[in-house]
Parts: sequence; C-alpha cells; structure tokens
Amino acid sequence: MFPEHRQTQQKDEHTEFAENETVGNESEKHDATDNNKIFEDMTFVLTGTFNTMSKDEISECIQSAGGKVSGSVSKKTTFLIAGEDCGIKLEKAKELNIPIISEDEFFKMLDK
Repeated sequence: MFPEHRQTQQKDEHTEFAENETVGNESEKHDATDNNKIFEDMTFVLTGTFNTMSKDEISECIQSAGGKVSGSVSKKTTFLIAGEDCGIKLEKAKELNIPIISEDEFFKMLDK
C-alpha cells in the first residue's frame, strides 16, 4: 500500500466508526422515548391559553408519551388540561366528571 492510501483507509475506518456510534446513540434516544409511554391509553383535551408552551407543543409531549389528544370532551377523555380563559370544554368536562388538571399538574405528571 502507498502511505497516502493507508491514511485514507484509517480515516475511513475512523469515520465509519463515528457514524456507527452516532447511529447507535440516535437509536438509544428513540428507544428511551418509546419506553416512556406514561400516557398510553389516555386521551387529553386542551382548553384555554397556556403560559409555558403552546397547545401544539403540549400535544406533542402527550403524543410522544403515548397519549392521544382530542379536540372535544367526551366520556373517553381521561384528562382535561385547563389553561386560562377556558370555554365550553371546561363546562362539558365538569358535566361528565372528567378530571381537570392545570398546566403545572400536567408537567408534574410528565416528569414522573
């Protein structure tokens, strides 16, 4: 082998190892997320205005933890997350005896 070829080969092996290591780390991140399905079989409804995150961001948190997000309250709703200035969804949840939690209570659940 020529010295230049040997250096290239060593570099390629190093690059390949680094790429495999990165891929391994990515799959570990996904596995950790997949195993953290604390909201599996739960359906959440969001109502009002939230201080910490947008409704879309909260929805993403719920879905990444295995939960579902619905636009309307029903008997199948597990929790209503109530922000400020809630509307008719809050009244409907009260009628159906759906547990109502605040944004802070939701984040405490998420941290467990």
